Amino acid sequence: TGPLGLQYVNRTSANLSLGREWYLWGSAEEQDKADNFRFGMDIGGRWGSMKIQPVEVTMATAVFGSLFGAFHADWEVPWMGVFWQHGVRLEIDQTWNTILQAQNNSDILSLNLLYRFGLRF
Repeated sequence: TGPLGLQYVNRTSANLSLGREWYLWGSAEEQDKADNFRFGMDIGGRWGSMKIQPVEVTMATAVFGSLFGAFHADWEVPWMGVFWQHGVRLEIDQTWNTILQAQNNSDILSLNLLYRFGLRF
């Protein structure tokens, strides 16, 4: 048998984390008066369901657990009653699951870099 191809992988989870933020400019109490720049970090866990649909094989479903840690930085600029927001988040995640047979390691290590841009009003 050769490598197994996948049509899709779906992970759905509930997340719980604790974190801390620090403000370099502005403050959490006076957000509407000036620019805000903050950075922070959080750690937490996930518990959820994972589904895979291999090519030419039936679908498999399993429960997974995960731990993650993240750093983020956000900049808000007030402008005419709205706030322009920019932000980045770097997250590392280790997921443990048993979706494949025991002799196969189906754990996943993820490194995610996210960028956020938008308006808040």
